[in-house]
Amino acid sequence: MSMLCSAVVDDTSGPVVPMAILATVSITLFLTVYAFLCRGNFLIWFGIILVCAAAALVIGIMSIFYYFPVMIYVYCSLCIVIFGIYLVIITKMIIGGDIAEFPMDHPIMASLFLYLYIMRIFMYILMIFGAGKR
Repeated sequence: MSMLCSAVVDDTSGPVVPMAILATVSITLFLTVYAFLCRGNFLIWFGIILVCAAAALVIGIMSIFYYFPVMIYVYCSLCIVIFGIYLVIITKMIIGGDIAEFPMDHPIMASLFLYLYIMRIFMYILMIFGAGKR
């Protein structure tokens, strides 16, 4: 992650990494509060993840052959939506209730999933901010 941050930052970029950290913290905080307060069926979100993942896959394959500058923003935005939904689902699984729960003896696995999804959100936000500064 530090290598990615150092690759994005240069002399003219400004405070890209602190802005990405602030955006990641705010998105994570809002999604966590939403997961705690929302009472509903989250099984429909698996279909949304499937559609977004299919769109991201198609855009990723298309970017191999054709490059458009807007494609970075679209791809990163789709990935932020996907991992945001994952973050809400994992948080609901930790809380328990509607979706399957994590067993009580697996808190390390649950926290690892949360950490990975938050870092992926940070990475894609950093890619958007880094592409916008260049």
